[in-house]
This record gives sequence, structure tokens and C-alpha cells, in this order.
Amino acid sequence: MKISSINFLRSSLLIPYIFAVLLYGLSLVFDSSTIPESNSSVTQIVTGTVSVIVELTSVIYLFGAMYWLIPYTVLVIFLWIWSRKKSINQIYKLLILSPFILAVLIPTYSIILSFLKLNKFSQFYSDTFVGSIICGIPLSLLFGYVFISITSWIYGSLKSRNIIMDEEIAISSNE
Repeated sequence: MKISSINFLRSSLLIPYIFAVLLYGLSLVFDSSTIPESNSSVTQIVTGTVSVIVELTSVIYLFGAMYWLIPYTVLVIFLWIWSRKKSINQIYKLLILSPFILAVLIPTYSIILSFLKLNKFSQFYSDTFVGSIICGIPLSLLFGYVFISITSWIYGSLKSRNIIMDEEIAISSNE
């Protein structure tokens, strides 16, 4: 199966959602109450360390979903619509900027919810607006560029295996 570079980049926007599902599953697996006791102290240290890292990342990422999920979904929809009929370079440049766009969308979303008071969390969002700026902006940049790095690694790996092809090559091989 061959995939074009553009289709891969557009599909890569789903990686944060996939990561959330995987992280939730890992947090259930590495729940400290379900880890069996081991006789080896090295095994206990490694398992405990991995458990703490997974649980801490889960708390930050999944609890933060109330801040990033809707703004990121809006960003994904915008990027999918915008990227139709665009070149790979245009898509790549905007994807590189997308963590900055998300860093603006998160506080904007918080302001809109607190202003409109559409749900029971509106007071929570208005109370934590400063928190969404202090935490949301750096975390959206951190996670954004981690996902861009993961996407680049996957892209390079799949391209070296000839699973991802440039559009010109994919079009000529399909004819």
C-alpha cells in the first residue's frame, strides 16, 4: 500500500487523538495498584519509574484535554479544509506553525467559554484563564513539537521503506 506525502501529513493530525487513547490505556495498565509485586528490586524500580512517568504524563495530557481538545479539533478541521489542493511545502510550513496557532486558540477558547457561560464549566474556565495561559501555551508548544518530531520520524521511516511516495512518483506509478 502506498500513501502520498500530502495524505500522510493530513492524517498525521490524528496523532494527538491516538496518543490520548494509547496514554489512557497505558495509564490503566501501569496503574500502581495493579502492578504485581516482584522479588527483584531492579524490576520494582523500573516498573515504578515507568508507572510514575506514565501516570504523570496521563494526568497532564488527559486532564489538559478539557483545554486542548476542542481548540485542537477546530485547528484540525481548519487544516484539513485548508490543505486540500495545497503543495506539500505549504502544508508542511503550516503544520510547523500549528503549535503556535493552538497556543493562541487555547486561551481564546477559555475566554469564549467564560464569556458565553454556555456550560457548568464556564466559571472554571474564567477562573483558570491565567492558568490556561501559563500552562496551555508552553504545553501546547511542548506537545505540539513532540508530535511534529514523532510525525517526522514516522514519515522518514515510512519513506525509506517506500510506503510514502512523493505525489509525482505516486501519480506516474498509478498510471
